[in-house]
Amino acid sequence: MSAHLMSLGKHWEYSSHQYVSEWQGQKVPAIPDRFLVQAYEAMRQAACLDSSLAPWTSDYRIDAALVNYYPPGSGMGLHQDAFEESSAPVVSLSIGATAVFRAGNSENRNKPWQDVLLLSGDALVFGGPSRKIFHGIKRIDAATVPDNCGLEKGRINMTFRQVEL
Repeated sequence: MSAHLMSLGKHWEYSSHQYVSEWQGQKVPAIPDRFLVQAYEAMRQAACLDSSLAPWTSDYRIDAALVNYYPPGSGMGLHQDAFEESSAPVVSLSIGATAVFRAGNSENRNKPWQDVLLLSGDALVFGGPSRKIFHGIKRIDAATVPDNCGLEKGRINMTFRQVEL
């Protein structure tokens, strides 16, 4: 079973390998301001922990967001954002069930990789050379959905991207 996807701001068009503002005759919905506030704050806080992100705090401009819903039993295989030209960091926000995020290398899907637990409320920011790593969701732990997150089951992940430099 795989995740259910929704684009905000711009949609990645797989066949043309580019982001588009309209898809299948429909305008891609805007990214709600309250989501942008959270993503920019996550970037700011990450830059306090990793100085290599500091230049992005003033210049980071979110153009696209991908919202993934992971039902119980789902995941997402290791993949690489290979066709995106931007080296800008990706900001990821997690809501709901705990996920095992697998971060690999930038060459292939083989080891070495590192598994990181992402809990509800966690933010993950990766950019620079890490921007091209193979990454995915190995699994979600269905029994870990917090009572106060607004979900009965599953996990929502939102990834925010600056797609044009």
